[in-house]
Amino acid sequence: MTAKTKSLRTHTKRRAYERYEVELTKHDLSGMVAQIQRGHAIFLERQSNRVTKWLVKLPRDGGMVPVVYDKLRKAIVTILPSDALSPLDDVGGELRLLPGAPDSNIGMDTT
Repeated sequence: MTAKTKSLRTHTKRRAYERYEVELTKHDLSGMVAQIQRGHAIFLERQSNRVTKWLVKLPRDGGMVPVVYDKLRKAIVTILPSDALSPLDDVGGELRLLPGAPDSNIGMDTT
């Protein structure tokens, strides 16, 4: 693991506690990365060629949190505050799912 990757992991753990009062382990973060890589997370937006925003489940309580993922480092860069989802209102509040993602009705208006 590079020093940068270790720094990102430390930063992400701090932000998780600061923003959601959740203590994440290295194993928890690996599981959250796996959700993204396996298509079990909800894609929110692309920020650049290598950085994207996702909605992932927290390991223990199952709550959903927005994260920034770096595909080059295969690491979560940070956990965003819940108000980071507000730009979705501009597109009708709909979230796009990757094919085969579980809970395909999360965030979708089914009425």
